[in-house]
Amino acid sequence: MNEAYSSDAAPMSKARRTGLGIYLLVVNLVLFVLLVAVWPGIEQVFPKFVKLPDEIRYILIAAVGGAFGTMVVLMASFTAFVGNRLLVSSWGWWYVVRPFIGMTLGVMVYFAIRGGVLKTGSDPANLNPYTVAALCGLAGMFSKQILDKLREVADKQFNSEGPPTRDRKLGVAKDAAKNSEKL
Repeated sequence: MNEAYSSDAAPMSKARRTGLGIYLLVVNLVLFVLLVAVWPGIEQVFPKFVKLPDEIRYILIAAVGGAFGTMVVLMASFTAFVGNRLLVSSWGWWYVVRPFIGMTLGVMVYFAIRGGVLKTGSDPANLNPYTVAALCGLAGMFSKQILDKLREVADKQFNSEGPPTRDRKLGVAKDAAKNSEKL
């Protein structure tokens, strides 16, 4: 085991756990407010609200939907690991960055919808915001599985023979590996 990584398996401190928990709650609340703010028809409720072009509105719905879906997984994971006293320091950034992965994947799903994977017509007015939010939310929720499947398809399609060799490999703490086997 590489000693440089041994401290990563240390349990997350109470202060960091609390901060991360607050971060997850705040991000979830902000995403909800953003979703309501960009939803079609909001101008009728709040007339002084900024009018967005439909295409921009749907891209924002897709991004927020993807992040929202990811938040379901993050909050369930966070509560399970904290409740079982298995949350380790090295996973902190995973929780911080994951909503942005969901956002990006949500926008990519929206581009696939608009590009013709699903027949919706060329006018954004033909789109159903519930469908966009649901599909992008599911993409965010299952982002790991989707990315794994896309990697598998790309490997087959492009005749890749596995991951490239690198001079320096990432180390994995033995304790973290043991903890993940328990779940």
